[in-house]
Amino acid sequence: MVSLAGFQFLNTCISGIPLPFHKRFQEFNLRFYVVYKTGDTWRRGVMFISEFVPKPFFKHLANMLMREKYTSMPMKCEFKKDGDYLNALYAFNCKKRWNGITAVAGLTPKPIEPGTLDEFIAEHYWGYNTWYNDHTIEYRLNHPRWASYELQSFNVDIRFEDVYPLSFAPYLYASPHSAQFVEGSAVKLSASQLISVK
Repeated sequence: MVSLAGFQFLNTCISGIPLPFHKRFQEFNLRFYVVYKTGDTWRRGVMFISEFVPKPFFKHLANMLMREKYTSMPMKCEFKKDGDYLNALYAFNCKKRWNGITAVAGLTPKPIEPGTLDEFIAEHYWGYNTWYNDHTIEYRLNHPRWASYELQSFNVDIRFEDVYPLSFAPYLYASPHSAQFVEGSAVKLSASQLISVK
C-alpha cells in the first residue's frame, strides 16, 4: 500500500532552535508502510519513496542528516472555509505544470477509531530509512493521536510520470482505495538510531 500525503511544516525547529526562513512551508510525499519487530513488540512505520518541499536548504539538511529523499520545487497550499465545509489544496510545480490534490471536508474533527484503516494510515509513530552500507536507521515521531474531518470529496490532478518512476504510474493512476482529511499537531522527531534488519 502506498499513500500520497500533503501537509505543512509550522514553526520548524532543530533542537528547540527555530530554523531561519523556515517558519511555514509545505511538503508533499509518496510513502509506503512497514512493520519492524523488536523484542516482543511490533512497530508500524513509514518509509518515503519521494518527498517535495519548496525550501532547498531544508532539502539538503534532511537528505544529509536523515538520508531522506527530498527534492525542492515550487509549492503552494490553500485553506478556506466555504459555508459548512473546509477546502484544501496542496500543489507542486513540475515541468511548468501545477500538480496537486484538492479536498473538501466538514468543519468538525472527530477522533479516529482504533482498529480502522484510517487509524492504520494516520497513526504511525516510527520512520525508517536505508543508511549507508545497507544499514537501516529508525526514528520516532512523538505526537498526540490525530483527529480526522469527514471527507466530502477529493481530486488528484498529478502527471505522475513527470515526478515518479514510470513503473509506478499504473498503480498511481488507479482509483484510490481511500482518502483522509486529518488534523495535525505538534510533532517531535527523536534522534535516529541504527538498527539491524534481517
